[in-house]
Amino acid sequence: MSFFLEKVIFEFMGNSYIGALLAIIAFGSYMVPLRRYPAFSSYASLAGLSVGVLFVSFIIALITGTLSFNLIGFLCGILWVFGGALCFSAVHKEANLSGTSVRMMGACILVSFLSGVLILHEDIIIWLALIAILAIGCGLLLISPQKGQFFKKWRSLVAGSIFGVHLLPFQLAQIGELEFAFSYALGIFLAAILLFCFIQSKEKTPVKPIAPWVLSFLAGALWLIGTHGSFWAIDPEGPLGFGIGYPLAQMNLLVNIAWGVFAFKEYPTWKERLRLGSAALVILCGAVLLTLSKILVGN
Repeated sequence: MSFFLEKVIFEFMGNSYIGALLAIIAFGSYMVPLRRYPAFSSYASLAGLSVGVLFVSFIIALITGTLSFNLIGFLCGILWVFGGALCFSAVHKEANLSGTSVRMMGACILVSFLSGVLILHEDIIIWLALIAILAIGCGLLLISPQKGQFFKKWRSLVAGSIFGVHLLPFQLAQIGELEFAFSYALGIFLAAILLFCFIQSKEKTPVKPIAPWVLSFLAGALWLIGTHGSFWAIDPEGPLGFGIGYPLAQMNLLVNIAWGVFAFKEYPTWKERLRLGSAALVILCGAVLLTLSKILVGN
């Protein structure tokens, strides 16, 4: 039975299309509990999410025989929590899931691309990359506060920047995804729990309702599955590869916007929704152009 289950999981993991779909749904939905329960502490939500992340990662590691400790993965997980804390705080403070997601995604794409060029020395087509960076910058300006205070909602921008670089050690170390994943989840769990305990000792925020804890746990499980899916989507040996898989996975931004606009009634006027949609579209176009600036080198 265990052999059959392991075989099914490995075949499932090899499917780039399923991976892209999982990444789109998971990354577009895992912050929904934050908006559903605005009175629930963002740090408690992060802690609940971390339990779900560790639980699913532990199950996968047991089934695949990759339960081991990796320092790089552990440190990357801790770094993710810094971004996660700012991101969750932004959703709460701004009461805005869709706008936070657009700003975070724009910063993440831009910083991850720059780190690839400046630190990993990836080859690019410069003029195409410059157009892409300009497009992402315009998208971020479109979704900035109307009075032009671009850095007023700084949490989402800093969170996106951290998310854009937190996997650099993983890329530099060139270790396997499964060998990396459990320690990554363990780092997220320990850092999130310690942060929650520290904040709770200072603020004494009520955390009694069971429903947001359960939803946060499920969100963490979903996020972990989406993380694996994003790796499968950009697998160079898969049918999509990086050139198609990466921009396709960024479509999770549209799922985030759909949750914010239709479920939580954010950006209620058509004018506001047009501005939000335009910003998202411009940023996604920038992501596609950045990808093309890499894959068209030498062609």
